Amino acid sequence: MSENKVVSKEESLHLLCMLWANEAYITSEDNQFFLQLVKMDRKVLYSTSRPIKVSGFIDVKKVIPIWANNNQDFLNEPPEIALAYTKMKSNSDGISHAIPVDLSNPGAIIDSSCKFSLSFKDEIIPPGKYEDVTLFIDWLPTLYCPKPINLLLPEYFS
Repeated sequence: MSENKVVSKEESLHLLCMLWANEAYITSEDNQFFLQLVKMDRKVLYSTSRPIKVSGFIDVKKVIPIWANNNQDFLNEPPEIALAYTKMKSNSDGISHAIPVDLSNPGAIIDSSCKFSLSFKDEIIPPGKYEDVTLFIDWLPTLYCPKPINLLLPEYFS
């Protein structure tokens, strides 16, 4: 039986997460974009890098509330987020490049659906429905970040 350990930002973990949804809707209201993830996978894949390497799955119903409750910290130190979906354009080698985005203000999860405020860094994706969406969330909190954010990860000590 695996124990859990609470890891705080003071340990400066570089956290990479992957979040999947069967569908996503990009909408625009008053010059503001929104991303609605629909039929999200319950499992969010996570991995950390040095000094502590840990990987596994966290329930999406644990991840989104952590983000929502610490939204200002994520705004102060935004993660690098890339969005990919099934029908993305690819080059002659069959490679598609994910779209860099900023997400904030995650709403409550209702029926495996969650809505975020969305802004684009470079390329703008037009409003519409997208299928098989993946978010790559790469977050490295810095040491000067004022408030610890605790994550419950599986025990990594032998």
